[in-house]
Amino acid sequence: MMALAQLAPRENLHVIDLPYRLSSWALDHPGNVGLWVNAGGQLLAWAVLQTPFWTIDYVSHPDADEGLHRRVLAWADARALAVLDTPAGRPIWFVHVFAHQVKRMRDLEEAGFAPQTDVGQDSWSKVLLVRSADMPVPDCSLPAGSTIRPLAGAR
Repeated sequence: MMALAQLAPRENLHVIDLPYRLSSWALDHPGNVGLWVNAGGQLLAWAVLQTPFWTIDYVSHPDADEGLHRRVLAWADARALAVLDTPAGRPIWFVHVFAHQVKRMRDLEEAGFAPQTDVGQDSWSKVLLVRSADMPVPDCSLPAGSTIRPLAGAR
């Protein structure tokens, strides 16, 4: 699931967010996870109804057919309806969408979602921060015993 997200990092939750979100207790119930694979068994998409966060997390292969996104949303809608009258049911679900994902936003709106970026006092939005690896890093001193290292280890 992580490897699929890393195929298109600009389109998905960040590498730091995914391990935390994939350790959610929502995954204790297999029905909260949807997997879509091709005939050869390659993972094309996954979705998690994140009951603790009131979100639907999902990732699809960057080369997947256009209809896959709508199928993922249909699955999420059916799953949300199935748990509606349970302790995991929620009155509203949120989906992370970046400003450049115009087609995704259109599919979500067609599925009944509404943007929450300009609804007044409780507006909600997401910001994607990017820093070029070519930019110099200023010298700094670390507290004794502290180390800075890459998230993926030495490689």
